[in-house]
Amino acid sequence: MQDAWMIRKAEEIQGYADRNEMKNFFKAIKAIYGPCIKGSAPLLSSDGTTLLTEKSQILKRWAEHFRNVLNCSSAISDAAIDRLPQVDTNNDLEMPPSLPKTIRAVQQISSGKAPGYDAIPPEVRCLNRIKKTRAGSGRSGCGSAKVSVLLHLSPARRTSFSVLDLTPLLTWSLRRDGQQEI
Repeated sequence: MQDAWMIRKAEEIQGYADRNEMKNFFKAIKAIYGPCIKGSAPLLSSDGTTLLTEKSQILKRWAEHFRNVLNCSSAISDAAIDRLPQVDTNNDLEMPPSLPKTIRAVQQISSGKAPGYDAIPPEVRCLNRIKKTRAGSGRSGCGSAKVSVLLHLSPARRTSFSVLDLTPLLTWSLRRDGQQEI
């Protein structure tokens, strides 16, 4: 019976791979193997003789490594820096992106991308960028424009969608029960 289940699962996963449904493919793989175990890899000491396995030893070794890398003296002289040609500043690069460019960037992000460690999906991050761009644009009549973005609110339920108007202030929080709230 377990062999039949494994064969069905293998066919299901192969079907996801054939149809290029990567989200379902990795979800099925994770269901079989379980979540990945995160741990720290052992690290060699600075002299290369000892293998460090304790977390405190590894952190001290990384601190030592970055102290050596980041605090080394520069080999570039001030005279060489002064000989570099000076380039005029391009003031167009300082301006925030326009609203149509920002909306196009949001639309290019595929829904369902994995959120970061803070559990905020990329769609919400882009909404906040659009809001900041619109607030800082200073154009008249911008507040009356209605711009809506389709936002996937619940990673657990793929059918739960909502259309948000970007003119009001968007706030994001996590409730104590782990559910996301906007």
